[in-house]
Amino acid sequence: NILQILPFAFVLLLSAIREAYEDYQRYRADLSVNTQPLTCEHGLATKNVWQDILVGEIVCVKCDEIIPADLVFLSSSDEKGICFVETSLIDGETNLKLKNAIKETKDLSHQELAKFSGLIKCEQPNGKLNEFEGYLESGNINNKTPLSFSNLLLRGCSLRNTKYIHGVAINTGHDTKIMKNTEQKSVYKISQVEKKMHQMLKFVILLQFFYIICCSIGHILFLSEEKPYLWYISEEQSPVVSGMFSILTFIILFNVMVPISLYISLEFVRMFQAFYINNDIEMYDSTYNKAASCKTSTLNEELGCIDYILSDKTGTLTSNIMNLKKITVSGIEDGGNLVRKLDWESVSNSRKKNTFEKLDED
Repeated sequence: NILQILPFAFVLLLSAIREAYEDYQRYRADLSVNTQPLTCEHGLATKNVWQDILVGEIVCVKCDEIIPADLVFLSSSDEKGICFVETSLIDGETNLKLKNAIKETKDLSHQELAKFSGLIKCEQPNGKLNEFEGYLESGNINNKTPLSFSNLLLRGCSLRNTKYIHGVAINTGHDTKIMKNTEQKSVYKISQVEKKMHQMLKFVILLQFFYIICCSIGHILFLSEEKPYLWYISEEQSPVVSGMFSILTFIILFNVMVPISLYISLEFVRMFQAFYINNDIEMYDSTYNKAASCKTSTLNEELGCIDYILSDKTGTLTSNIMNLKKITVSGIEDGGNLVRKLDWESVSNSRKKNTFEKLDED
């Protein structure tokens, strides 16, 4: 029946259009990252954008720039052959991490580095962000310099407090550690609202099949009895066979129980929510000239939902128990059972001082 097929087709088409649009936005974001320009200085870098970097090529990175590939640290502007990187884009940590250049190359000039020849043997591409093993063969085969994680600059790190560094690419594109790590943990995320809807839909479908089976059994029992007054009912088929075919009829009759309109409404709500998020002036950052961007509209319902609060405390406590003594929010002072309006601006300085001293004593 075309009337039953149209709602399903409309839901699938609407979901496909939304997913296609979001995939296109992700494609544009990936393209903007892969086409970022490279620093070409000292005659070492030969490529202009990130996506053109090949394994074995020497790359120059300036201060505050993002590392375009997994690099083995060769040399830097620092005479000690060190640099500092920030990994906030990888693990969220903003503290700077120290990296050391290979001792064989840290003292080489730009001209000597361009003529340097060697062979790096290391582990296969993997997603272990804190491990790296390998060695560098230079000169003769017996001259092997071990490589460790302190010599590796991961893609996505930002160079800090160092004028420039040079590194040789060992992993590029999808072979970089950050990409491998992302592939290992990639899961399809759905919101709590959608999970609840799926549970309700399973219950409705089970109830629907229960009704269908009951009606089919009733159909068989009805036809099994002799009813001469029902002359218009064909007796060419046995009651059991007729009951089996009646299952299809009851499926069509009971398909109105499936809440198709609920899924249609949810798709429209998600589309409009994503539109408003992307165009909300309250979430526009004038400093960086960036607005909010809804990458995946399927998780809009999770915004603002808090499951856990992770808090820290100072000092040493014998018992890991914290009790609320008093709190003041927007002029409302809450001290447990007592809540009263407090005009904080009109309170004298001496009273403010006494209040804080009492809180310290508590």
